[in-house]
Amino acid sequence: MKYTIVLIVFISSLFSCKKDDSDMKILQSKLDSISFQLEELKKESKTQTDSISKDTIQKPIEMKKQIPIQSKEKLQITKKEKPTKLNNPSNDTTYHYFSDGRLSVKIAPRADRQKIWIYLPNGEVIYELENIRLSYSCYNELVFRKNGSVEKVISNLNPGASMYMYSSVIHFDERNEPRYKIDEKTPSTLEEHMNNKSLWDSKNRRWVKQEIVYETITPPSKN
Repeated sequence: MKYTIVLIVFISSLFSCKKDDSDMKILQSKLDSISFQLEELKKESKTQTDSISKDTIQKPIEMKKQIPIQSKEKLQITKKEKPTKLNNPSNDTTYHYFSDGRLSVKIAPRADRQKIWIYLPNGEVIYELENIRLSYSCYNELVFRKNGSVEKVISNLNPGASMYMYSSVIHFDERNEPRYKIDEKTPSTLEEHMNNKSLWDSKNRRWVKQEIVYETITPPSKN
């Protein structure tokens, strides 16, 4: 605003002056006055600018805290995952594996007649069992080694309308090959208790009962 006033005064002075020497002197005097006023205005403007700059520097700048936004991938990682069960639900097929990942045992879904397959490491079925839930029942309990192979199978048979109960324990090697089994009948005689072991015939894949042969020693005859 001050600059505008000074210019107006300067222009007015130009129009009012005359071409003679006296007028030129007056004009020069006015110009000197205007120059002085301009210098004073510049100094005043510079002082105000410096003051504003100092106030701006001294005033602390407030930074807004940024709220960290997690990506979708990070959010998914922090979610609690449900533990995975080793065995499938009763209405699904259950699989057991050797420590190297090969199939060891497959158990069919729960039913009145539930099949169980035991595998060799080469994938061949070596032995079959069956859980039965009818008028009679048969239940097989499998015991595994740490390497995933079957250590033994404990079988219990309830014939239903019978005074006897039957059970057997089948032992396997680390390849799931059957080795021997021991059969029990309750109640049983001494002879049945003594002759209750069978060996596995790997070639023909069947059980061979081991019987104790009692030898009678006949004393020599006297002549």
